[in-house]
Amino acid sequence: MVEPAPSPRRAQLRKFVEDYLTGLDLDEPSANNSLLSDLLYEVLDGLDYLDSGETPPIFAPTKGKRQARFPAQIKRLQIRALVHIEALRKRGYSLKNARKVVAERFGRDPETLASWAKKLKKQAPDQIKEALGMALTIDTTHARMNWGQQPAEHILEVAHKDGQRLTSLLRKE
Repeated sequence: MVEPAPSPRRAQLRKFVEDYLTGLDLDEPSANNSLLSDLLYEVLDGLDYLDSGETPPIFAPTKGKRQARFPAQIKRLQIRALVHIEALRKRGYSLKNARKVVAERFGRDPETLASWAKKLKKQAPDQIKEALGMALTIDTTHARMNWGQQPAEHILEVAHKDGQRLTSLLRKE
């Protein structure tokens, strides 16, 4: 029996991890490199297990009460909504107006987005900080490359697509 090939994205992840490990092997030995190397080898083994149909501990979902069928994807899209709001604020929108137009794109009430912000700032402050940092990096890169700032229309277009993805996920529950 022929085993199905791993997904292309999983193959890309495997290649990235292997390349990163090669770089670590070329670096000066250190305790941090050793710990990271051990973790990345565990990730590679985990990917092999996933390819064989097993869920290794490193990729197993956290035990506990799950509120939704796609909790990680839903949280990521909610965080992206907050990033869209902040991007619009950097373009001169007030918080109220930015929240209103992003909420429209997500098909939600502005107060819903306000509640996401409050909840996520408690539950996932590091993820929010990382997402906002990435958005700032993109803006900085655009400025450095003389591409100019991404227009608000582009941000709203992306927000609309994210809103559609969220709606689709919520319908699948």
